[in-house]
Amino acid sequence: MLEETMHSLLDEAIHRILANAVDHKLRAVGLGERPDLRDALLAHVRSDTPGPLHFEDEGPDRTVDLTFSDAEMAAMEVQMNRVIEGLPEIIQDAAEAGAEPLYDDLWRRWPQERRHQTKDRRRFVRNLSNRWIEMFDGLSMLLTVGREHGQAVTEAANAEPTALTHVCAHLFARILQVASECVTLLDQGYADGALARWRTLHEASVLLVLMNEFGLPLAERYLAHQAVDAWQEQNASRHVPQNPLDAAAKPLGPAESAELLDAYNAAIALYGPSFKKPYGWGNGLVPKADGSTNALGFADLAAAAGRAALAEEYKFASYNVHPTARSFDWRLGLMGRDGLLIGASNAGLELPGARVAESLTLAIAFFTHNELTFDCIMVTKIAQRLRDRTIKAALKACDQLRRDEDALNRIEDGDDR
Repeated sequence: MLEETMHSLLDEAIHRILANAVDHKLRAVGLGERPDLRDALLAHVRSDTPGPLHFEDEGPDRTVDLTFSDAEMAAMEVQMNRVIEGLPEIIQDAAEAGAEPLYDDLWRRWPQERRHQTKDRRRFVRNLSNRWIEMFDGLSMLLTVGREHGQAVTEAANAEPTALTHVCAHLFARILQVASECVTLLDQGYADGALARWRTLHEASVLLVLMNEFGLPLAERYLAHQAVDAWQEQNASRHVPQNPLDAAAKPLGPAESAELLDAYNAAIALYGPSFKKPYGWGNGLVPKADGSTNALGFADLAAAAGRAALAEEYKFASYNVHPTARSFDWRLGLMGRDGLLIGASNAGLELPGARVAESLTLAIAFFTHNELTFDCIMVTKIAQRLRDRTIKAALKACDQLRRDEDALNRIEDGDDR
């Protein structure tokens, strides 16, 4: 559209320059103001028709020779160059003038459009809920069990707080929060977004498992690593232009920077040089998956937590976090069809729904602060049964959706068998 506008404006400007020049020549040969003759001459020139123009009018026959000197041609060229140089500004002005009424019209019509979109949205969500209701119910019940379990365990741990109870409580709270975000996205038909958020849920549940596996020493190192993160973030921010409107982004003063550096150096001195790595808090406690002594990665943490089997799906979830070209070909909401997905879909909810159920159940089972009471065992059993039923419901809804899709495709192809 911009290219068409540029061509239109340029053609109009050139036509105006040529028209003025021809008008001047017609007046010079005594023909006066003849817009009809001028337009016929310009059309003749643009058509590349060889020979002179034969123009019929009511006046006497005469031959007119219009010749432009080199100086006149140069003057027209200067005018055209000025037009071309000013074209971006002309386009901006034209766009501004054209956008104003469209903008006002959008606001004027928006209440009606909003009602229309809201009605469509409610219809879609209602149909989505009817199809996936059992999976949604299972996830909601898991969240409810998790909240009640988390409150009970946290209240019991508050009597004798430690670094371990502190870390586990915050991790479990984060897990419940992110799981709730996942369920909200699923409720609205955003399977790919839910799987992207599950990525964080998976990471947090892996850490919770490891905290229970390695106990207080790992929790203390995990908290101590805040000094490393804080110093590295502050050091990196020195090379990034600061937003003057963002008070939180302002660099620290000399005294605060020195304090951060002291804490960083103290942590490295206590835990060793490898502690400065992203997962340095786990070095020396959490083993590498390949048995080496290299720096830990998340894959090593997942393997140590018994979740290595989800590595492929963790990678798939990352496609919806980082806009790589590979992500173009992997959209749950398209259900294997070609196309571009720009909104909600009733397809693809089974994978993120099942993974959220698994990660949430895992977190419930391991949020015990290493005190396996009867209540914890009972809650875990309930969560596991909810998980299994939720996954079964997700697969059932997916299977029915595929059958419905196949039936619809056969009808569209003229085969109503």
